[in-house]
Amino acid sequence: MQTVRTPVLNLGLTFWQIPIILVFLIPVGFTVVSGGSSPITYAIEALWFMGLPVIIIALAGAYKSRDVRLSMFSGKINDTVIFQVPSIARRDLLNALERVISSVIMNAPKNLENWLLNIVIEESSEGKYYLKNKYGKNPRINIIEVPASYKTKNDSLAKSRANQYAIEYLRERGLVNNRTWIYHLDDDTSIGPDTVAAIAEHIFLHGSEYYLAQGILSFPHYLTKSIITRFADSMRPTDDLTRFYFFTNVVKMPLIGLHGENMLVRSDIEESVGWDNGNRAIADDSYFALRFAYMYPGRSSFMPAVTYGSSPSTIRDMLRQRKRWFLNVSNLSFFGNVPLRYRAFMIYSIIFWVGMVIQNVVPILLLLHILGVMKMPIINDEVLGLWAFTLSFWIWFYLSGLKINKEICGDYKHRFMDQLVLVFLYIFVISPLEIVGGLLGFISFLRNEKRFDVVSKPI
Repeated sequence: MQTVRTPVLNLGLTFWQIPIILVFLIPVGFTVVSGGSSPITYAIEALWFMGLPVIIIALAGAYKSRDVRLSMFSGKINDTVIFQVPSIARRDLLNALERVISSVIMNAPKNLENWLLNIVIEESSEGKYYLKNKYGKNPRINIIEVPASYKTKNDSLAKSRANQYAIEYLRERGLVNNRTWIYHLDDDTSIGPDTVAAIAEHIFLHGSEYYLAQGILSFPHYLTKSIITRFADSMRPTDDLTRFYFFTNVVKMPLIGLHGENMLVRSDIEESVGWDNGNRAIADDSYFALRFAYMYPGRSSFMPAVTYGSSPSTIRDMLRQRKRWFLNVSNLSFFGNVPLRYRAFMIYSIIFWVGMVIQNVVPILLLLHILGVMKMPIINDEVLGLWAFTLSFWIWFYLSGLKINKEICGDYKHRFMDQLVLVFLYIFVISPLEIVGGLLGFISFLRNEKRFDVVSKPI
């Protein structure tokens, strides 16, 4: 008999930090406020106002998710769960992939009577024989090779092609039905007992009503070497509990997209939506999300499952990752085979991302103004409050994710120095890097690049 116990770790966000940050920012704003205006003040005002819908949606999602706790579901379910891990199985990725495989083998039996692990690789993968030798005799593990000759109807690329082959593979083996679920993972994203508990809880309590569920991505610091990329990914668990939560669990339509990891989908629903998104470099997970919203409105949900991933190993890899994100989402926004009204928020998000170029250089301009290097009206008294609130929100956004990423690996000491370091890095390092990554993605979009760039995550 399945029972749900009260979880111990509360992942809900708190809001008291925002007014405290505001108290510090308002006096700073008064030191540089100008009674006049310039072209840059007009641009900043317009872009700050344009960003307000994102902030309002995020805060609404944070309020709704304030009571989220890790699942402590204690029983077992009989539905089949297939853990699916697509990977190019490059040699520098095998250590991370093995960590993922081990986490599934260790934790899946605790709540699941019937489970399988499918590792989807290319026929020419470097690590193919290593994986077959190590896991080939395990009856729970399937090494699925995507033939080099395989093509989808729309000639899809990379991970989309692999996922489409995988669902066809499952169909041939009678594993596409309403009692079989597919849980998607990346090859650097491991799970814990709480993850499997949340999967089983969702299927048992909500599976008949909600065909898709998304959880939270966390990035424990011990899995990442670079302090810059480690702190940059502080925003990702916050994003899952704000914007993603709002659309997936409040609106019940993932119009902002989904992650290709920590995503649970009923197999027959996944087959009907499909992954065959065409021959552009398109965000496969977000494409699937918009197609799902179009075909099954009101059928998505949130599950309190947490995955444990690693951030890019270097700043260069972080830029390559952000470039890929921008390129793929841009192609989906403007060329995705989904009605325009379902892509509208994605298009708005892309425009907002481009607008961050102006927004994120403001703190640097203010510093130059204070130092006397440059004298130009930047903020006037009409928008001082909006500037302070916007910056306070984004600082809170990163600080909240830092707290989760530290607590998720057992570090409950919230050191003030770590928070100061993050604020400094966010304003003067991370924000400019995010801008550069977006610009590189924009250039790739204009060039219609089709190469899928997989960054190294060796831990």
